[in-house]
Amino acid sequence: MSLRERLTLAIITILVLFSINVATNSWSNNSHKTSMEKLREAIEGQLKISSFEQQLDNVFRTLMLHGSLRSNIQETLTPKQIAKALNDINQLQSSLQRLGVFTNNTNPNNHQRLWKEFIELSLSWKNFYLKVNESDYHHQVDTTGTEERYKKILILLKNQKNAAINIAASQNIELNHTEKITNRITITVFFLSISLTIGLGVILIRYTNKELNILKQGATIIGNGNFDYRIPVKNKDELGAVAESFNIMSGKMKQAMFEVHEAKIHADDANRAKTDFLTNISHELRTPLNAIIGYSEMMLEDLQLGKIDEKEHIKDLIKVLYAGRHLLSHINDVLDFSKIESGNMTIYKERFNPNQILQEVINTIKPLTQKGDNQLYFNNSESTPDMLNDITKFRQIFFNLLSNACKFTHAGEIHLTTQHIDDKVLFIVSDTGIGMSPEQLSVVFDPFIQADTSTTRRYGGTGLGLALCKQYCELVGASIHAESEIEKGSRFFVEFKLEAST
Repeated sequence: MSLRERLTLAIITILVLFSINVATNSWSNNSHKTSMEKLREAIEGQLKISSFEQQLDNVFRTLMLHGSLRSNIQETLTPKQIAKALNDINQLQSSLQRLGVFTNNTNPNNHQRLWKEFIELSLSWKNFYLKVNESDYHHQVDTTGTEERYKKILILLKNQKNAAINIAASQNIELNHTEKITNRITITVFFLSISLTIGLGVILIRYTNKELNILKQGATIIGNGNFDYRIPVKNKDELGAVAESFNIMSGKMKQAMFEVHEAKIHADDANRAKTDFLTNISHELRTPLNAIIGYSEMMLEDLQLGKIDEKEHIKDLIKVLYAGRHLLSHINDVLDFSKIESGNMTIYKERFNPNQILQEVINTIKPLTQKGDNQLYFNNSESTPDMLNDITKFRQIFFNLLSNACKFTHAGEIHLTTQHIDDKVLFIVSDTGIGMSPEQLSVVFDPFIQADTSTTRRYGGTGLGLALCKQYCELVGASIHAESEIEKGSRFFVEFKLEAST
């Protein structure tokens, strides 16, 4: 369960308890209001019954008084007394009618009997007052019957009052019961809400604090450089997502540190390679230059002394010429590499026959072949078509490849082969020289690097020849790759596409 879901559940639970509390209070208020209304009606009914009893008693006593005066002393009643008595009886009847709304609801059978008895009694009372002053009417009040009926009405009123008292007592008990239940529910819900809120708060705080401590510990470990450490993810919630993000970040930082480390290693290797290159190039440039200066000084000294030997001078001039060309070759390599690196190398396309150019290169490279006691074989295909490309770059590629083969081959064989296959021309330069290991082969086309530093000390060179071949091939739209085995020689494959060059 996520942290958001936990908080949502806690809020919903608290809201439910709050709703229960509100509903309980609302129910309590309605019940209390209903009970109070019934209690008020019961009390009002008691008051009305008591008031009716008082009125009934007054009318009864007045009637008994008037009846006694009329029977004993033959005293007549004044019209005002009769009118007042009749009015009191009518008011008493109206009061009973109003009281009937309450008594009929509480005790309907008793109310009907009460109403019947009162009507009969009120009719006899009205008849008495209407005929009391007639001269031929000798009426005597039926004291016994009137009192019995009066007492019966009082008993009925007492029953109604008792019913009202019972209703009031019942409503009072119900009201107290409702209040007790409401108070218990309210207190229970209140304490349950507080307990649940505190419990959920403690659980969430402990959980959040625990997860944050785990994140803090993991961030500290990762920050100290241990990128292999992974923060444990126990729950798929927001804090778990943060932990997963830390783990992903740790993995990326580890990869970045690895790449930085590899880049540093490559940079260090490149710096060392450039340092070795500067050392080698200074040696390679200084050696032929010293030869040129040395032989020139020797020839100048012979001329100054008059010791002129044409044959010796010719040999010395040939050596000076060879050293000068060798020096020029190194300088051209450095300048060409610099142009390629800066993007200033220009391509000049012209149509030429590749076999003819390769034969010229072979003729130029023969002195190097003979110097190493090597045999050079050119296996050309007469069907090789003309090419439209940069003839200078084409010549330089194979001059560098054949020079490289002569350098690392002694008393062996060097083969140059051409093959025309569909829209491609494949050139293969192979030798039986010292060969290369897979590790050496992987960096053979890198600039400033030779397959083994020991080869530099033994065979010389700047380390730019094969790098220039690869970059020349890329410039003219060709491809180059190599195969080699230790002590078995090497093979270099150069492929040109005719449709890209014709």
